[in-house]
Amino acid sequence: MKNTILALLLLVVVNAIAQTAEEREIINVLEKESATWRAGDVEGHASCWAVKPYSRILISTGDGEVIDLDPQLMINPPKGMMGNGGTSVNSNYKFHINGDEAWVSHDEQSTAADGSVSKTIEIRMLEKINGSWKLTGQSIHVKKDRTNLTAIDSIRLSDPYILADEATQTYYMTGTGGKMWKSKDLAYWEGPFDVVETDPNSWMGPKPMIWAAELHQYKDKYYDFATFTNRAVKIDTVDGNIIERRASHILVSDTPDGPYKPMEEDIYLPADMPTLDGTFWVDEDGKPYMVYCYEWLQNGNGTIEKIELKPDLSGSMGKAELLFRASDSPWSREKDKDGNDKPNKVTDGPFLFKTETGKLGMLWTSWIYDEYVQGVAYSESGTLNGPWIQEEKPITPRNYGHGMLFKTFDGKTLMAAHSHAVVNGNYHRVPHLFEVDLSGDKLRVVAPYTP
Repeated sequence: MKNTILALLLLVVVNAIAQTAEEREIINVLEKESATWRAGDVEGHASCWAVKPYSRILISTGDGEVIDLDPQLMINPPKGMMGNGGTSVNSNYKFHINGDEAWVSHDEQSTAADGSVSKTIEIRMLEKINGSWKLTGQSIHVKKDRTNLTAIDSIRLSDPYILADEATQTYYMTGTGGKMWKSKDLAYWEGPFDVVETDPNSWMGPKPMIWAAELHQYKDKYYDFATFTNRAVKIDTVDGNIIERRASHILVSDTPDGPYKPMEEDIYLPADMPTLDGTFWVDEDGKPYMVYCYEWLQNGNGTIEKIELKPDLSGSMGKAELLFRASDSPWSREKDKDGNDKPNKVTDGPFLFKTETGKLGMLWTSWIYDEYVQGVAYSESGTLNGPWIQEEKPITPRNYGHGMLFKTFDGKTLMAAHSHAVVNGNYHRVPHLFEVDLSGDKLRVVAPYTP
């Protein structure tokens, strides 16, 4: 019995030693493969590989792209592909060896010649050929460095607006405050960045407040539609409310990153009217327009209006035209001085869109008592001229509003809006995303969307 047990123990020990030897040999191959690639040793690198008809090399980037690399590049790389220097360290090896076949997973931290660091998770496929282990395929997954990124639900931002820029495959988000955030996946964002450069000698003054900034690409330029307030200038007093100089304005940049700077005209809208939340639309007549709110503080019943823009958006043309009033809403509510219900006086955050059936709609926001709520109206004529017919009920949950729509790079239509809460007497607003359906005559909010 003792002899049997000793024999079994000896077999286990021998197998363990053999397994360890195999693992060490595989590690040597992987380290040689990495070192020869960085050194530009084509022959040494090729000796680590045995390219088969079934060989594959897949690389998934931190931005979600998948690259299917030709395995022949491991044997015959083009000039300049190898030999860029740097070092790498592998760790956390996991082995599965079955006879003359094996797969190995490990972490790799690479340091480039310029000192930049990247991290990957790698899965390597090997075969033992003529007594030597050779690589036959691999899958490399690049870890996204999120050290300096912020999750979207950790960003404090009112009036979020997201531009999905095809040229850079980047999402650009701005809003109240005028700063910019950038993302590749909508989940994590880099920023904020200062991108607005105003003229301190203009009506805006040296440090204007910036509300509800929007980014629009039009022809070969990028435009920042935003609301600027010069608190040092008072234009009116109504019912005891001092009204400051506030207006929608347009800045321009050659790139989505900015900087965004003023154009030809100093003003777009009358200086004696408080206006806000300007947005952009090209109507059926092919002409560009700014659609904006004339604030309730002065007129007592906020309106949404349009004004034609010059072809290069550098100024406005003609006079503004009324689209509808806050009181047209069947869903908004407030109390009058006698405590009776009436439609709310606030118009906020217009945004134009078309359904897939060609129907022109407009998101806009108001209040139901102390709750911030978003509704939608549709144009019977299919143009900005309307008439605009209001939907009977809001389209988002209570305390979500100032929404806009955009398409992701994979074709999904989303709404960006902010949540609204009062925390310690201050507004607390956070960007949120919703999946929407535009396939019918009317917009339908499907569900909250988590990137």
